Amino acid sequence: VLGIDPARGHVLLGELAESEKNPAGAEEQFRLAMAADGGGQRGRKALSDLLVSRKRYPDARRLWADAGAADMPGSLPGFELAGIALASGEGLGPALEDLETALARAEPGGSPTRAQLHERLARVYEKLGHRAEAAAELQTALALAPGRADWRKALASLEK
Repeated sequence: VLGIDPARGHVLLGELAESEKNPAGAEEQFRLAMAADGGGQRGRKALSDLLVSRKRYPDARRLWADAGAADMPGSLPGFELAGIALASGEGLGPALEDLETALARAEPGGSPTRAQLHERLARVYEKLGHRAEAAAELQTALALAPGRADWRKALASLEK
C-alpha cells in the first residue's frame, strides 16, 4: 500500500501501532502520512484523533489551526477544532465561531456535511448550557439528515 498510496499506507501503519499500544510509533506514522499527502486531511485527522485520545489538546488544536491558516479547503479545520473543544471542555466560545465559519465555507457534498456541522454546533451549545439554541441546531441537522435516529434521541432529550 505504501507504494500505491503512501498516505493511506502510513495511516494504516499508524493504526497498527495504536493497536499495539505504541502511541509514539502511531504518531510518527501519522506525521509521515501528512507529509506524504502534502499536509492533507487523512494523516492530519488520524494524528489529531491520536492527540485528543492522549489528552494532548494544545497539540491537536495547533494541528488544525495550522490547517486553517494554510487555508485548507472546506470546513474541516473548524469542525475538528470544535471537536477538540468538546473533548477538552476548553475553548467552547471560539468553537462556536469556528463552526459558524465552517458552515459558511462548507462545500456541497463535502465532508463534514452541513448536517454534521449543525449537529456539532448543537453539542457545543448544549455544553455551554444553551439548550434552546442546541435544539434549534439539532432540528436543522435533522432537516438535512432526517434518518439520524441518534440525533432525534438527542433532540428529544433536549426538549424535556
